[in-house]
Amino acid sequence: MKTEIRQKFIVANWKMHTTSFEAQQLSKSIVEGIAAPDHVTVVLCPPFPYLPIVGDMLRGSRVEPDHVARSRLQICHRGTQ
Repeated sequence: MKTEIRQKFIVANWKMHTTSFEAQQLSKSIVEGIAAPDHVTVVLCPPFPYLPIVGDMLRGSRVEPDHVARSRLQICHRGTQ
């Protein structure tokens, strides 16, 4: 009987507590430090304003650029009180 390995995900979600430079450095550090096995999908969920910067940093890495597009965008909404 063949044993199937279930697909696993590592999802990194960070809030708006970064500058564009810090978002770039964080993305770079994640790409350089990734050691996940092939059956693990790594997804980054950066704040909306940093999607282009993070996408550029991920291009050609284990974290594929389309994962950025498919990632869960964070919606920032200031509700009325």
